[in-house]
Amino acid sequence: MTTGVPLAFRYLKRETLVATEATRHVEWLRDCLEPHFCAQAAHSGDWRVAFSADPDGYRALASQRRAPGDEIPFFTLDSRLVALPRWNDSGTGDTVAFDAEFDVFYTVRRERREVDVLATDLRPWGRVALLRVVRELAMEEAVTAGGVFLHAAAFERDGIAYAIAGPKNAGKTTLLIHALTSGGTRFVANDRVLLVPSAHGHKVRGMPTLVNVRAGTRAFFARHFDPHGFGPDSGCLTHAEREAERHCTVARRDEAMILNPRQFAESLGTLASTGGRLGAILFPVISAAHEGIEIAELPRAAARDHLASALFPSVSRSHSQSAFGGRPPGESFERNWLSELAAERIPMLRCSLGRNAYERNATSVLDALREHAHV
Repeated sequence: MTTGVPLAFRYLKRETLVATEATRHVEWLRDCLEPHFCAQAAHSGDWRVAFSADPDGYRALASQRRAPGDEIPFFTLDSRLVALPRWNDSGTGDTVAFDAEFDVFYTVRRERREVDVLATDLRPWGRVALLRVVRELAMEEAVTAGGVFLHAAAFERDGIAYAIAGPKNAGKTTLLIHALTSGGTRFVANDRVLLVPSAHGHKVRGMPTLVNVRAGTRAFFARHFDPHGFGPDSGCLTHAEREAERHCTVARRDEAMILNPRQFAESLGTLASTGGRLGAILFPVISAAHEGIEIAELPRAAARDHLASALFPSVSRSHSQSAFGGRPPGESFERNWLSELAAERIPMLRCSLGRNAYERNATSVLDALREHAHV
């Protein structure tokens, strides 16, 4: 396998070395992961991940397919664990699995802490498979070290971070964009945040994901997105690649866009932040009974239920190790964590998004927060 000079991506204490056949793949990965991950040239790391194209090697792996039914947990997404079919027996100590979504094979060598991501060709969307591996390795280390991930977006202002937690279609991304365009705020995360206990409360760190801007959200904030001419594949392209295809295949107004974190922040005219001290957790609710944005403190029991439902899926709930060997703390740890966070009196706020919530003359979420949290 021929690979370029490897680059190490560090998140907390875990350093993952990435080697690919073309520097543009690593450039795109940096657009997605920085500043949450620190990148630097290196020749060693805790794990090594190689991303390559080899049609002959791909066909050789494909020919080894065994009987279906044996699946291995690989990745945690916002609402589910992604389990992939095992493609070989375990006699060699390696785990080989096939990912039909990106048309790649993963070969995981746990003892050597190596992962090969193999494709027939390195089409741009295949880079997402590489992103998922690097991100999952970082998430497993962070959870094992005592952190907890929420299904949440987040923004930061003056060192204080605010999480926006909730299920799909709760309005997290739209509320996040509103907060980021209200002035003085920085982008932390769109879909998942890490909460880490510290001597001064909990700290918020972002875990990067691609940003799905739904059609309605895009149309409402068109003044920010339209000038960039984003196309349906922009999210998987580097800055140079996107400039080359700029305005050639612009996404229609009635369809969603997928952007990488750098594109998302730049289109909104804001900077990225690694996080800050947790100031409050907002739970958005779309409500026709309200005007604008209204924020109210949740009763403790309701706040705990909302928080529990916002916990990110973990391998521990599948009662088996992940493909990478991770076995995070179990549900008892999560229950204790919920109690500890409640004891800290972090504001848990219901954020009702009523009619005209995002009109330019409406009260901003920052103004509504002033009565309940330091902003």
